[in-house]
Amino acid sequence: MTEELPGKEGIDVSEHNGPVDWETVRASGMAFAVLRLGYGRRHLDGRFAENVEGARDAGLALGVYYYSYALDEAMAEAEARFLTDTLAAHDLGIGDLPLGVWLDMEDADGFKAGCGLTDGAALTDLCCAFLDVCGRRGYPAGVYASFDWLENRLETARLGPDVPVWCAQWTDGDCEWPDAALWQFTDRLEIGGRRFDGNLCLGRCGRE
Repeated sequence: MTEELPGKEGIDVSEHNGPVDWETVRASGMAFAVLRLGYGRRHLDGRFAENVEGARDAGLALGVYYYSYALDEAMAEAEARFLTDTLAAHDLGIGDLPLGVWLDMEDADGFKAGCGLTDGAALTDLCCAFLDVCGRRGYPAGVYASFDWLENRLETARLGPDVPVWCAQWTDGDCEWPDAALWQFTDRLEIGGRRFDGNLCLGRCGRE
């Protein structure tokens, strides 16, 4: 499955998308779905189990992501433990997630900045703490961030060459982040009259 994914399109979803008609998504040509598992301090996405079942029944390859609200390394580690505990509880091993496991490292609502967390080194420390816990628990993970954050905020060299990158860059051109595994190219992909985030698999997303 993993070898067949590069060049294929898919979507990422959370409870904010509401109920998803997964058969329509599959019929539109989508090959995969990356599902939000949760966010912050032990908040499970309200539609995670429903989306896992629906996407899998429709024949889509799966990945998961976790939106971080961590402000220090201990909080990041706790988020990673909740993520991996939840995956285990749903009988999802890393082999069941060809689109990978992802830390969503952004600040869409300004929470981190509002708490004074803007330093690139500190933000990268959080990524490293989260990834370390995931890896030790059998779920090696990658990092999702905008192109701007990857280029100007995070110290990406510290993540190491084996950590996949999922780059959000909404453009009509190509993804500019070198060796990105996954590219979120739009937030306006229309399927069945509804809008989704559209993604293109560029390489191997999961690490077994």
